[in-house]
Amino acid sequence: FLKKIANGFIEGGDVLVVAATRTILVGISARTDAVGVAELRAIVSKVGYAVEQIQTPPDLLHFKTDCGLVDEGVVLATSRLAASGCFDGAGLRVVEVKDGEDACANCVRFNDVVLIPRGFPRTVRKLKQLGYNI
Repeated sequence: FLKKIANGFIEGGDVLVVAATRTILVGISARTDAVGVAELRAIVSKVGYAVEQIQTPPDLLHFKTDCGLVDEGVVLATSRLAASGCFDGAGLRVVEVKDGEDACANCVRFNDVVLIPRGFPRTVRKLKQLGYNI
């Protein structure tokens, strides 16, 4: 189904859909505002999804700069985002990236493969130890 946000703003990089719990986490940022989040909440509530509004740390472009789903119940995140408590109550297990490898938190899962840029060997090793295909 396709709906247009008529009021406010939502940027895709601020939206993390957790289908397993029917929850959508939306980070407030320079590109996403509370009015847009409220309108998204009204739209998706009709199909059984809840929306959780999160304050994106001020030095981030968008929420998913610091996180990405590696499977339906696990999010890869930076320590600063994990420490913010934004994943509390979302039904997610948080795996933190290794120190100095924050940029790889912005990962993409495609089928059973997690796509991470080169240059983050410690986080890749950690994910492989947890059984993920990188």
